[in-house]
Amino acid sequence: MTLRNTFPSGLPTGLPILDTRLALSGLIARDITGQPRLGLLPDSLDPVVTGTSSMAYQVGPFRAVTSRGGLGVELVANDGAVKVDTTAAPSTNARLDVIYVQPRFSLDGDATDFPTIGVVQGATAPVASLVRPPMPAGALILAVAQVSFGATSTAGSGVVITQLAPYTAANGGTVVVRDVSDLNGWAPHNNSRAYTLADGIEYVRHNGVWKGYSSVVRHFTANYRMVAGWNVFSTSSWWQTQGSTNVGWTTGMVAPVEGLYEVEAGFHLNSIHTVIVGLKLNDTVAQATGFIAGSTITGNSGWTSGIVSRQIRLKTGDVITPAAYVQTVPSVNVATGPQTYCSLRFVGV
Repeated sequence: MTLRNTFPSGLPTGLPILDTRLALSGLIARDITGQPRLGLLPDSLDPVVTGTSSMAYQVGPFRAVTSRGGLGVELVANDGAVKVDTTAAPSTNARLDVIYVQPRFSLDGDATDFPTIGVVQGATAPVASLVRPPMPAGALILAVAQVSFGATSTAGSGVVITQLAPYTAANGGTVVVRDVSDLNGWAPHNNSRAYTLADGIEYVRHNGVWKGYSSVVRHFTANYRMVAGWNVFSTSSWWQTQGSTNVGWTTGMVAPVEGLYEVEAGFHLNSIHTVIVGLKLNDTVAQATGFIAGSTITGNSGWTSGIVSRQIRLKTGDVITPAAYVQTVPSVNVATGPQTYCSLRFVGV
């Protein structure tokens, strides 16, 4: 290893290409070994490769991070639709087409220094035996298409296109991944962030493990009659979980990982009385202990709403429970339907 020339360079001969690649790699998200993550910079999550009315594919605009020589990176931009031809469909069975982008450099033995978007066809075989063909050196996969016999266009039912381009991000940014399998194949430093397209959950790297955290979790109840004094909503049968399985509900909302959280509870009351609503930490006893935030709702002859929220640092396993104090009798009804909720959202390590 050696100290490399700066980028940009004042060298009259220009900067050596390896020095440029290594300098650019510092801008890209990388794993714990320092290897940059190759892929598309997701200006859009729309499909990059689509079918056409002929035996050709259309590749939309993208910006990609590639590595032709395996050391450092290159940045490749496609600013418009590119049509790339493939061969006729097989007469029997099926084949796999791989659509790719490849940076090319004469220093690496290529005939040109201009990148290309291409297609490579696999061998014809029964669907269960199809094998993806290898790509040229340094190529980044964009999509794979299963081409069945008799297909006359890539937009027809005889061709199934699957988007396979990985995504990357600037160093320190949130990396989009397609699913949990893709997520687990990437091992960056702790506190790195990722977002899975398959389940819409954000993840943070914590102690070498991915932890899902950020989907707002709401738990609703209906027609709960609060009695005079403290009411702690801790019976799980009252609640329906919405939007995430990453925050458990037993006797309250359970923090899945240590960190800073935004906690909130909201009430829609039918009461002319004054009700104090709030949030309790690690306390399901109906008394004024463990109370971390509160708000007073002064009711009227109709429905009255109130919300209480705050940010708090929680440990793994800490439990947040909504609570309310009814100062007067008779008892107070919470509105019918999904009108009473609480949420727990991770906001930082």
